[in-house]
Amino acid sequence: MLLKDNPLFKLVDKRHPQVAKRLFTFWGHPQAVWYLNDLIVDVAEDPAAGYTAEEQSAFEQLKREHEEEFPRAEGEPEWHVLTHEPDFKAIDAKFKRIGRRLKDLWGTAECPGYLNELIHDTRDGTRQGFPMDVAMAIFKLSRKHDQAFPQHAMKDTDLWGGI
Repeated sequence: MLLKDNPLFKLVDKRHPQVAKRLFTFWGHPQAVWYLNDLIVDVAEDPAAGYTAEEQSAFEQLKREHEEEFPRAEGEPEWHVLTHEPDFKAIDAKFKRIGRRLKDLWGTAECPGYLNELIHDTRDGTRQGFPMDVAMAIFKLSRKHDQAFPQHAMKDTDLWGGI
C-alpha cells in the first residue's frame, strides 16, 4: 500500500499536514523512524504539543509498518542517518574527530557511553567544555540514540543506593 493511501497517514495529514509532509519525505529512509520516535516522545512528554491518543497510536503503528516495509539490512551501518541530522552537523562542523567517532559508534552499545563521556567531565576538571550549541547537540543526539536503539540505552543507576 502506498503511504498516501494509508488510513493512518491520512489521519495525520488531515490534522497535521506539516507532520505528514515531513513523514512523506522521510518514508523509506531510516530518518522516518527517528522522526516518528520524536513524535511519539513529544506526545508522551508534552501534552501541549497538541497530539491526541489516536494520533499517538497512529505514529506508533506507522513506525511498525515502516520497520516491516523497510527492514534494515543485517550489518547496514547506522551512521548514514546522521548525515541529515542537524545536531550531528553542529558537532561535526566544529569537532571533526568527534563526528568521525560518532559515525563509528552510532547504533552500537558503545555509543551511549561515549556520548555520556562527552557530556560529563571525565578529566578531573581539565576539560575546557563545549560551546553551548554543541553541548546541546550532544545531549539531543544522546537522547535520539536511546530512542532509536533502546537496547543500547544506558541504564539509570541509583546514586544513593550504597549509602
